[in-house]
Amino acid sequence: MDSNSKAKILLVDDNPSNLQVLGTLLKKLNFQVEFALDGLEALNWVKKEIFDMILLDVEMPNLNGYEVCLELKKNPETKEIPVIFVTVRDDIESTVKGFEVGAVDFISKPFNLNELRARISTQIELKRASDILKKYSVELERKNNIIMESMNYAQHIQNHILPEKELIKKNFAESFIIYRPKQIISGDFFWFKSIGNYKIFSVIDCTGHGVPGAIMSMIGFTAINDAINDNNILEPASILNHIHSFFVKTLHKESSGGIEDGMEITMCVLNTETNKLQFASTNQKMFAYTNNDLQQYAGDHWSIGEYQFAFGGYTQKTIDFNKNDCVYLFSDGFFDQFGAEKNKKYSLKRFREKVDSIKELPMSEQYKILINELENWQGEKDQIDDITVWGIRY
Repeated sequence: MDSNSKAKILLVDDNPSNLQVLGTLLKKLNFQVEFALDGLEALNWVKKEIFDMILLDVEMPNLNGYEVCLELKKNPETKEIPVIFVTVRDDIESTVKGFEVGAVDFISKPFNLNELRARISTQIELKRASDILKKYSVELERKNNIIMESMNYAQHIQNHILPEKELIKKNFAESFIIYRPKQIISGDFFWFKSIGNYKIFSVIDCTGHGVPGAIMSMIGFTAINDAINDNNILEPASILNHIHSFFVKTLHKESSGGIEDGMEITMCVLNTETNKLQFASTNQKMFAYTNNDLQQYAGDHWSIGEYQFAFGGYTQKTIDFNKNDCVYLFSDGFFDQFGAEKNKKYSLKRFREKVDSIKELPMSEQYKILINELENWQGEKDQIDDITVWGIRY
């Protein structure tokens, strides 16, 4: 009985002889015992003491055992105390009623010491296990609330560093952005800047998602600002070269001891005077709808921040980009999403076909169709990655 030592039990019976007999037995089993001669006295006891269990007689004047048990279960402070009825009744109706009012077990009079020990010990061990689980649950909830508060505030910060959608709409009236972090905060982000006749826009996919991805995105955001705002670099390939150097230096990638994280990026610069769209990309694709045809373009096969990056720099392409032409930038989250009946990837091929089928619609309609397509495909499956899709009609 060592596991039950120090457990405190309240005995409730209007017969002092029964209390004496049962109390003696319980003390032999190393329990602490208090006594109550009726239901009201029992309810007063639990207001001032904490008990591990209550042994409750059924037949008592004023308040019978069923009524006392109901009162105990109504009170949030006492509802978790296990109640065992002590009774001479052994009919099914009495047993069912006891369980209905909240009892956990019955002990029959006259008492058998081994039965008494087994039933009480079992319920006390269950109660203690339940108390431990609740304690851990409360602590887990507390820590989870702290984490969620931090995540939500981090989301607030991250959302405020993204370009304002009003600014994007001012420069590209016909455009849409699908931006869906896998978790509250994202490793994806998008970037925009208008400098004279240059419109610079980009979609970036950093390593990871959630907190690690968000930290990487802040480094990426800083690197882009450093290239364009601080160093006035306006050539896409040169911007990527600068960002790569920034990453290598910031993350100490000069040697093989540096971490492997980095980012994939498509960087576009539209010259509104020449109607030329220059772009450079790392491991990402881009769609452009020009000359009544949707073309897919690929960039270099080196990620930003790769230590092995040694081929001399990123390259860029230039395409004619006239009024009503469209361009689509995206991370891999959309077409890598698992779903449908066979739980397979949506695929880049299917994504391109879908964009091709809606490319002439207003951008607001394209947005709705792509969102609906994504949600129908994903269904009840978990989102596997951050998702960003940016469509622009010039």
